[in-house]
Amino acid sequence: MMSARTLETQRSFTHALIELMCVYPYNEITVKEIVARAKRTRQTFYRHFTSKQDVLDRQLDSMYNECYSLINKLPTQTLDSALTTYFTYWYQYRDTIKRLLEVNRSTTLMRELTLKYAAKLYPLIKQYMKRSYDEPVDEFYFQQFIFGGLVQMKMQWFSRGCDVPPEQMARKLLSFWRESL
Repeated sequence: MMSARTLETQRSFTHALIELMCVYPYNEITVKEIVARAKRTRQTFYRHFTSKQDVLDRQLDSMYNECYSLINKLPTQTLDSALTTYFTYWYQYRDTIKRLLEVNRSTTLMRELTLKYAAKLYPLIKQYMKRSYDEPVDEFYFQQFIFGGLVQMKMQWFSRGCDVPPEQMARKLLSFWRESL
């Protein structure tokens, strides 16, 4: 268990990076700028993180784990409730994520970051699938197909300012999914 002080220190670096990413492209941000924004020392940064990528990865790990924990705790487990919870969770961060996407025009970074986490959603929704795969490679490609689409759909939703409520996004995805399978 981490101490409150350690958590606060790590949060200060995370918030600093996110704030900077809302103003500057990720690839232009330096550890020196993160340290200055967090009002901490470089030594303290490296006591907690190995790089700015480490800061971002840990933040995303935390957010996705929280999202998936909410899905796992649903009283009624349906694909609709899982997808609604997924979109509702991300909706609360819509303003920050929209800004991150505006500043970090290279959606490659965002896609790469979110795709690896979207794959973690697969075990949660696999239980709702009617089809099973004999060949692991077939299931792997199906998973890539589904989550590539989910990530792209979520990124477009954020770029459009979350113009559709989360519940409606879940229903849209569910309907697209059912119609195509």
